[in-house]
Amino acid sequence: MDILEEVNVQTVNNVGIDLNIMLHHKHMHNQLQFLSGLGPRKAAYLIQKLKHLKEPIYSRQEFLEKGFF
Repeated sequence: MDILEEVNVQTVNNVGIDLNIMLHHKHMHNQLQFLSGLGPRKAAYLIQKLKHLKEPIYSRQEFLEKGFF
């Protein structure tokens, strides 16, 4: 892992990601791949599933109840 990627992983995991905001701003989609446990393919799959849901997610529990992961 190069330094830039390591900094991205640390920052995203420390700060977090607001999925609802990220979905409406395509330039933010790239951040999701740096969340622990995800990579480019899983992040792209998750974005695709969230877009088809067409409603916001307000909690981690709701995220799990909707069948994500």
